[in-house]
Parts: sequence; C-alpha cells; structure tokens
Amino acid sequence: MPTPQSLELLDTADIGPRTTTPLTQDDLLNPNFPFQGLGQLSAEVNAQSYAQDYGPPLWNINYFLGDYVNSLPNTPVMPADLGLTLRVSVEDNPADPLVSEDERGQINTLFLRATCHNLSIEDDSDKNPWKTVIWPMAQEHPALYHALAALTCFHTGKAQPQWRMDGQRHLHTSAHLLSVGINNSEIPLDAALAATLALGFAKTWDSDSAATGMTHITGAGILLQQMLQDRTIGVYTQQEEARLEFLYNTWTYMDVIARFTCLDLCSPVPDSLVAATVGRLDFQTSKLDPLMGYTATFFPTMRRVADLICRVRIKNAPRNSPVVISQALELKRCIEDWAPPIDLELIEHHTQLMTDAIQTAEAYRWSILSLLYQAVPELPNQTSYGELAQKILVYIATIPLSSPTIIIHILPLIIAGNDAVEKEDRDFVRDRWRAMSKRLVTGIAERALDITEEMFQQPHSKNLICAPSAASVDFQRFGRTSLQLEDPTEPDTMAQPTPLDAHLSSLLSSHPNRTALALEVIPTLLKTLPKIARALRTTSVSAAGSSNSFGDDQLNVDVLAENLIRDAIASVPSIITASSEEDPVEKPAYRGTSETSEKYTIAFDPLDGSSIIGPNWTVGTIIGIWDGVSAVSDTATPRARQVASILGVLGPRTSAVVAVRVPESGDSGSGNVFECALTDDGTVEVLRSRVTLSDAPKTQYFAPANLRCAAENEKYAALVNHYIKQKYTLRYSGGLVPDVYHALVKGHGIYTSPVTEKSPAKLRRLYELAPIALLVECAGGVALDSKDGTHVLDRPVKDTDERGGLVCGNKEDVEFVRAQLLA
Repeated sequence: MPTPQSLELLDTADIGPRTTTPLTQDDLLNPNFPFQGLGQLSAEVNAQSYAQDYGPPLWNINYFLGDYVNSLPNTPVMPADLGLTLRVSVEDNPADPLVSEDERGQINTLFLRATCHNLSIEDDSDKNPWKTVIWPMAQEHPALYHALAALTCFHTGKAQPQWRMDGQRHLHTSAHLLSVGINNSEIPLDAALAATLALGFAKTWDSDSAATGMTHITGAGILLQQMLQDRTIGVYTQQEEARLEFLYNTWTYMDVIARFTCLDLCSPVPDSLVAATVGRLDFQTSKLDPLMGYTATFFPTMRRVADLICRVRIKNAPRNSPVVISQALELKRCIEDWAPPIDLELIEHHTQLMTDAIQTAEAYRWSILSLLYQAVPELPNQTSYGELAQKILVYIATIPLSSPTIIIHILPLIIAGNDAVEKEDRDFVRDRWRAMSKRLVTGIAERALDITEEMFQQPHSKNLICAPSAASVDFQRFGRTSLQLEDPTEPDTMAQPTPLDAHLSSLLSSHPNRTALALEVIPTLLKTLPKIARALRTTSVSAAGSSNSFGDDQLNVDVLAENLIRDAIASVPSIITASSEEDPVEKPAYRGTSETSEKYTIAFDPLDGSSIIGPNWTVGTIIGIWDGVSAVSDTATPRARQVASILGVLGPRTSAVVAVRVPESGDSGSGNVFECALTDDGTVEVLRSRVTLSDAPKTQYFAPANLRCAAENEKYAALVNHYIKQKYTLRYSGGLVPDVYHALVKGHGIYTSPVTEKSPAKLRRLYELAPIALLVECAGGVALDSKDGTHVLDRPVKDTDERGGLVCGNKEDVEFVRAQLLA
C-alpha cells in the first residue's frame, strides 16, 4: 500500500555540512562585506541524534562530570590560568598551544560578524543573544570563550580547512576548563550551561568529526535543572531571568529536534524541566525566540509527538494500540488548537520578520500534524498527505527568500516537499531548495534536493493524493534524519539494501522502451563481475603469451575476464555487438536468434589496472552501454549515444557504481548514479540509490596520475604542490578504477592524467574515458580531456583506438585544473 514519503525521507538522512562558494578569510574580515545577506547556517541542521537518558542516576551533577571528564580526549590544552592573557605566537611552543593576539582578534571579528548570525533568526544584531548576552559572558569565563572560539573556527573551517585544527584546540581547552571549573565551583552555572551548549554545536560543526554531541546536550540538561532549582530559592535579576530564558529555549530547541531524529526512545524529561515549560516560568511567550521564533509554546507539544512517533517506530507493530491512538488524538487536538502567541492585527507597527515568523510557525504546526498522521494512520482524517503538503508549502511560499527565518525552514520543507504530489508543487519545492542553496552557507539544501528527487522517483509516491489509510509506515528508515550532521559521502550502512530490479524499474519507469536495459543488459553485466573477482582470487597471474590488437602484452586474467563477459552477453538478445580493449573490433555478441526492438552495443575494458595486479592491489572492470549496433561515429557524441556505464571494483569486496542516463529524456544533463554490492551467489543489491559528488565535502582528495610528468611540466608540478599546500588527501593507487570509484564513494576527488609531448595520451576514449565521464557527470561532476580541455562526452569517438587524457571530479576542482594546466 502507498505510504507517505516524509517519514521515509527523514531517515535517508545523508544531508551533511557542505559549503557553497567558499568564503575567504579576507571576505569575513572585510568590514564592507554584506554579512546580513550571507546565507545562514541552519541551526536546525546542528540538532543531532542526542539519544538522551534522563534516568535518576544521571541527574546528579557529580555523576555526570565523572563521565564527562573521562570522555575528554587526551589532547594538550591551554593552561587553565591563561584567562584572557595572550602570548605572542602560537608557534612558540607547539606542545602548549596558545592563542595569539592576531588569532583572538580574528575570532572576535568572525564570531560577531558571521558565526553568531548563524544561530539566530533576528535580523538585528543588537537583538541577537549570542552577541548581546553570551559574548560578554565569554570575556569573563575562558571556558565559554574557547567554546565560542571552537564554534567560530569550525564554522570558518568549512571554507578555510586550516582553521579546523585551531577549532580542535579550542574545543579541548574549553572542555577541560569547563570540567575543572564545575568540579571546583569556579564557574557560574549560566556560563557553564552556555559553554556546554556552544560545545554541542561546535562538535557537530566539526566537519571531520562523527560526534553527535550527546554528552553536551545531556550535560546541558543537568546544568539547566540545577539552575531552575537555584531559581526557586533565590531571586533572579531581570538580566539573569532573560539569560535563563534564552538558555532554556536553546536547550529546548535542541532537545525537541533531536527527538524527531534519534534512533532510540528518549526518556522523559524530568518533572522539574517539564514544569519549566514556557509560560510557567513567566517567560515572555509573545517574544520572538532566536531559534523557535513564535513556536516556543508549541515545542512542548512537538516533544510529545516526537516521543510518540519514536515509540510507534520501535514497537513496529502492524497496527497501533488503543492507548497510542488515544494519545495521538489528544496531540492532534493540541496541534489543531494551537495558535501563535501574537496577533499582528493588534500591533500597530509590525515588522516583516514578525510576519515571516508567524508563517514559519504555521508551517511547523502542519508539518508536525502530518508526521503524526503518518505515525498513527488510525486517526480520523479526511485530508490526504498531498493536501497537507500543499498547505505547508503555501505557508512557506508566503515567506520571501530574503527572510532570516529561512534557516529554520528545512524541517517543514523536507516534510512537505516529499509528500508533494502535484507537478507544480514539486517544481516549487525544487526551486525553493535551489534558491535556499544560494542563501545557506552549508550544502544541506543541495543534498535535501537530491534526496527529494529520490523520493519523487519512488513509484508509489504518485498515489499519495488518496486519503491516508492504516498503511505500514517504514519506521526502520525513520531513525536517521536529514537534519543530522553526517558525512553524506559515506555509504549508508544502516539503510536497507534495495533489489536491483526494483531500483532499475523505478529509474526507467517513464521509459517503457528501455525494459531490456533495466531487466537484462545491466543486471547481466553486474552479475558477471563477481565471477571475474572469484577468478582473480583463484587464478595465479601470469603472462598469457599473447598481445591485444593495440600491442599490449596480455595476462592470463585479462583473457579470462574478457571471456567471462563475452559469454555473459552472448545470452542477451538486445546486446547486438560488443568490443573491448583486448579485442577492439565490434563483433556480433548475441548467439541466439531472438528479435528485439532494443539494440545496444557494449564497449568494455575487462580488467583495467592489470599492471598493479602483481602486488594484489584493487583493479576493476569498465563497461559502456551504447544505443544502436555501433559505438563508433563520425558525428554522434557519447552524450547522445551512451545510455549507461558500469565501474566494477574487484578488491576485498566486489562492488560497482552504475550510471544511467537516457538521452531521449530531453535533458542531457540528467542522470543517476547508484552503488551496488555484489556477492558470489549472483545477488545484486543497491546500497545507495544516488551517488553524488559534493560541492564542498568535509575532506578533499586528489589522485595525480603520471606523477613523473611533473618533472617535465612546471604547471603540473605547481598543481600538485597546490594540492599539498591546501591539505588535500592523496588517494592515488595507480589504477583508474579504484581512484575514480574512491571519489564517487567519498563525494569528492580530482583525478588528473596530463598529456604532454613526452607523456602522450594513453587512455582509450571508447573503453575508459567515455564510461568514466558518464559516471562522473551523472554524479554532478565534470570530465575533460586534459589534452585540449574539451568535455569527454562532447567529442565523437571515431575509432576504437582513439586516446586522450583525463581530468575528472568535482566541478570547481576540474575548472581549477583547466585554468592551471590549459590556460
């Protein structure tokens, strides 16, 4: 039965931190740079899966501090007595890292002019509590200062990677000072709480860290409870009350968002914190909160909904119990009865921000109701998921993209976007994500769009216009979240694999004339790869005593791989002809007599990298699938003729990435790349339904092929030095397949194989360049011929022996190489 998409999407959750156009340090320090127009890093993104346990033993500050101190890395920190006294240089004593005056000045400027704005929807910086409340406290408490410094360094480090190590240094120093200060009662609770919250954000902003920040959100809850207890026995000044309100609301925001995204059932918040719900502490409910906007009074209901959804998911029963349905009905009424705590008609001079915040609050309200319906479909409801999505999208559409509230639109847009049914609604979602990607400083909008497109491709998504039923929601996937700061380039080991035939049928569902491609051609070729891998493991490598048509000496495994592929395709009627690097003549492939309307030719390199088989390194198979009976043409380009390509990796495990792009779709730039796991028994499962090259990944990789060329080519030598100075990670194995595969799997990589007079082109266009180029471009990258800078897919392959060079990878890196080598 059809199921709503938004719950499923929250678990695909490969959205991670990525930056758009990199900002330079000079940009951030330039007093004329328009920071109010700078895309805001969504604080929503930083709420991690804090699977908290608020059991009685934990609600003891000394118990917590023991675990907290033990969890600190054994890393050199700045002396506790450093205070705000600075030495001259960080380089004086590397074992005792300190803050130079220059670094402190830069951190001050960056935090006040950039970082603090990424944690608040207030467009007036004088109303931003991180600037007006927290920053002044930091000048008196080193633990808090270093927490904010770590946050600033990690924020800047997304565009300037060299800041990351400084961020680590500040983070460890803050954690050390904080634990010592609390143990010795040397730091006020409010400063300790602020530092803990900042550390929680900083841990998730560290692009090279897999930490979720659970320790910090748990610790913040403990400190907050202590502050609330102290408040009952003492009198707070107005300033202290405002500070408590801000810290409480920030913790509430993190806690509630986390409950929608964690895998485990979160324990209830202690009664002392429940009693502190906004309104019972005399907080100003009509005040615009920096993160919750006008939804502060709605977040307690959101917390209850999140807890209920989590219980339903964990139980994973075919139906919900009467108790759950009754609780859900009560929550449904609370959601429907809730209204923003402010009426603009009663305010004479209201601002655009106030209007935007109200519309955002309504978008949140209906988004949470949609999730509740999906978790408990037994609830009475005459509204379809698609209609609810339309309602949410209308609220979002009324908010201009220039609004600061855009930093908290991610959750409602994801929920509504992936339950959208009508074409116009889906187009609006696409346009909104693209527009947001220009505003947000992370790449979450781009990744959200990628995931949304995946959900749009699900066959059952077209049926969502019908009213919801008691369909089984896929709660196995709900445990992961698109709000989670994870590396989007790592394989999703928690996702359930998808059968190959189901995935290909979905991809090509709008192309009924490609049935054989989906059900016969691609599956047959993929199932041949484990046979080649098994043969490599069981066969001694030796010279075959022959050479191919190009004059290259052949190994016995070259011949073996060639024969396995030819035997496999001989049983596929739609594969009319085939040629290979070992036998580069297009010959009839199918040995039967059946007729077929689909006609393809296969061009393949059966065993790429045979020169590194000796040391038992990873090698691979490259396959291009072309329309028609020949891949060779004087006029038709690979972009117009090549419909799919396969990169098989034969290493410790057998896997493959597959690109599929149908030229008649009308968009030569579209396409899909997915990753498969292959087993010896012939099973092929899709591990990742969409593989993409990130615009700004957390780690940058380079693979400089033919490094000897740098000795004779100054430009290439300078390029390699550039990668080293920019701290790119070297990933060059000597094999084209593993190097390109590594870039695709990691989400970043730049492969360069230069062409010079002394280093002529070696890669064959038909058997290596064209299939690789299709994979890279379908993943969002670029592939150029390093000889003349032309796009590989835009040059016809006129002969099977044509050769070229290759530069491929992420767009920005490829353009940089083009400018450096070919200018």
